Amino acid sequence: MSQQPGNQSELPPPRRFEVALFALLVLSCSQLGYVGHPRYGPFIAAADVLCALLTVAWVWKVTREGRWRSLTWPPFVVWAWLVLGLLSMSKSMVDADGNLSLGGIKAGVVEVAQLGLYFFAGYMLFVDVLNSTAKMRRAAAVLLGAVTVVVLWGLADYALLAEKPFDVKSSFGNRNVYSAFLVMTLPLLFGVALHERNKVQRWWVLGLVAVALVTMVGPPQVWILTAVLAWIAYVRGGRVRTYLAPALVVFAVAVNLGLPMNRATNVAEFLDPFERGELYKLEAGAQAPVQDSLIVKKRWLEWQPALQMLTENFPLGVGAGSYQRRIGEAQYYGPLPNVKKSEPDTNNLYLVVGASTGFAALICLVGFLTRFWRQSRVLWLKAGSTVERGLAAGLPGAVLGLTLANLFTSLLVRGVSLVWAFLFAMVTVLLRERLSVERRRGTASDSSA
Repeated sequence: MSQQPGNQSELPPPRRFEVALFALLVLSCSQLGYVGHPRYGPFIAAADVLCALLTVAWVWKVTREGRWRSLTWPPFVVWAWLVLGLLSMSKSMVDADGNLSLGGIKAGVVEVAQLGLYFFAGYMLFVDVLNSTAKMRRAAAVLLGAVTVVVLWGLADYALLAEKPFDVKSSFGNRNVYSAFLVMTLPLLFGVALHERNKVQRWWVLGLVAVALVTMVGPPQVWILTAVLAWIAYVRGGRVRTYLAPALVVFAVAVNLGLPMNRATNVAEFLDPFERGELYKLEAGAQAPVQDSLIVKKRWLEWQPALQMLTENFPLGVGAGSYQRRIGEAQYYGPLPNVKKSEPDTNNLYLVVGASTGFAALICLVGFLTRFWRQSRVLWLKAGSTVERGLAAGLPGAVLGLTLANLFTSLLVRGVSLVWAFLFAMVTVLLRERLSVERRRGTASDSSA
C-alpha cells in the first residue's frame, strides 16, 4: 500500500511487538500447525501458539508499565459469551447416558479457551499495539501480502487438481474455510484499493480479486463475495459504480458458467440439494432409505437436528465443544435420514453456537457482529483522510461478508478467527481515533468562540 501524506510517511519503523503482530496476522491467514488424528486431533494451529506466547509477553509488559486502566477491553457481549461458554461446560462433562465424559470436558475447555484467545486476548493485542490509523494501514498492507500468497497457493491447487475441487484449499484445512476466508478479507482490501492513488497497487488488488473468484470452489461463498464487492463498488459511486460493479458480476457469472470445475461446484453442486456418489451408512436408529432414493445433503438436513439440540437445553445448549460429538445421535434426527459423514466445515455457525452453548450465547454472537457492523457504518460516514476512507469503505463489507459466510461454514476455527479479531480491532481503533479528532476540533472551536 502506498504511503499517504501526513500518515504513513511520518510513521516510524515498526517496533518489535508490532512486527510480532504482523507475523501473527500472516500466520492467521492459514491453518498451518500440528494435526494428530484427522478427526479427533489434537489440532494445534501455529497462529494460536504464537498468539498465546505474545499474550503472555504483552500482559507482562502492560503490568510493568501500569497501563491496565487505560486499555480498551472487549465489548460486554464477549464477556457474556465467555461466561456462558464456561457455564455450558456443565453439560459437556457428561455424555448422553449421564456418565462423566473426559472427551467432552477436553472439547469444552478447548472451545472456551479459543474463544478467550481470539476475541479477548487477540482483540486486545491488536487494539493496544496497532493503536493508530497509520499502524492499521500498515497492517492492511501486510494482510494484502499474506492474502496474495494464499490466493496464489489456491491458484496452484486449482491448476494442478483440475478434477479434485475438494483439494483446492490453499493454506487451509479444506475448500470451505479457504473460500470463506476470502469472503472475510477481500472486501477490506477491495475497499482500500478503490481509494488507492497508486494505480499499480490498485490493479494488484483487482487482479487478486479476479484470481480469487476463479479459485473459490466452496459453494456458495463465491456468490457472497461477488455480491459484497459489487455493493462496495456501488456505494463508491462514480465510474466505479457504473463500470466496475456490473463488471464484477458479469465476470463472476462468466467464470462459474464457463469453467468446468467452477460450474460443477458453484452452480451444479450448490443448486443440487441431494447427496450424490457413495451414500455412507446411516446412523443406528435412523430410518433406512429406499434403494436408489434421494437423500437431502447432510449440510442442509443438519439444521433441523441442530435446532432440536438447542431445545434440549435452551439456556445453555448441550455444552461447549459438544456439537460435533453429539450431532449424529439418532434422537435429534427422528425419522430423518442421517448419513455418518459430511464434508468438513459445512455447518451453520449460528446453529452450532446455539446448539452447543445455548440461545443466550447465540444472542451474544449476533450482538457481537451487530455492534461492529454498526460501528463500521459510523466510521464510513465520519472518515476524513484518504487512508481512513479506504479502510472505512472495506470494513463494512468485511463484517457483512463474514456474517453471511458463517451461514454456510464456520470462521470460528483455529487460527483464522484471529483475522476476524483483527478486523474488529481495526474498526475500534479507527473509530476511536476519528472521534478523538472530532472532539479536539470541537474543543478548539469552543475556545476560539
